[in-house]
Amino acid sequence: MKYFIALTISIILHLVIFFLFINDTYKKPINKSNKNNKLNTSNIQYIQLKPKVIIKNKKPKSKKAIQKKYIKPKSEIKQIKKKIINKPKIKSQIKEVIKKEEVKSEVLEKVIKPVKPKIDKQTQKLIDLYGDDFNKFDKQTKLYLIKNIKDIGEITKRFLSYPSLSVQAGQDGINVIEFILHPNGSIKEVMVSKSSGYFMLDDNTMDTIYEAYEDYPRPQKPTLIKIFVKYELLPY
Repeated sequence: MKYFIALTISIILHLVIFFLFINDTYKKPINKSNKNNKLNTSNIQYIQLKPKVIIKNKKPKSKKAIQKKYIKPKSEIKQIKKKIINKPKIKSQIKEVIKKEEVKSEVLEKVIKPVKPKIDKQTQKLIDLYGDDFNKFDKQTKLYLIKNIKDIGEITKRFLSYPSLSVQAGQDGINVIEFILHPNGSIKEVMVSKSSGYFMLDDNTMDTIYEAYEDYPRPQKPTLIKIFVKYELLPY
């Protein structure tokens, strides 16, 4: 009886082991195919997927930075090249241009003539005191003298009086006084360049200028002023 039980148990064990072996061998090819499928699917998915691009928040570029990076388009570059490549003008063309400019300048000179200030007789007499030195002055000084030298003489006359002693002595004559008039209205180097022949008349003229100079029209730079004063006794 014991042997029979042992035999049946061993048979059952062998059958179980055999069944398990068969199941393993059947499942293995299925599992391999599944693995291959998984691998294939995983490979396909990996190819199709794209990596995520992380975009950082960048500050907008300033206008200056954009202008610096500005590159001229090809059309502009071609135009610049054409300008550089252009041949210089022929000598004849240059001469024509020069002639045209000369003609224009001549026309302008004829049309736009410099306006010369009118000089009356009294002004001309005072300017004649300078002699050839007047032509050596610059334009600014000449214009100032032409416009103002007569007024300086008239202002001086308003302050002028005939010395009573000279009247009693019967003294008369013409003296010329010169001095430097400065832009601030002051005067310096006052002197008699031509005497009347009487010191009282000469001194009287100098004293008159020291009284009148503050009313003189002021120049833009130190200017030599020459005026004459005529002392004349009227007959009784």
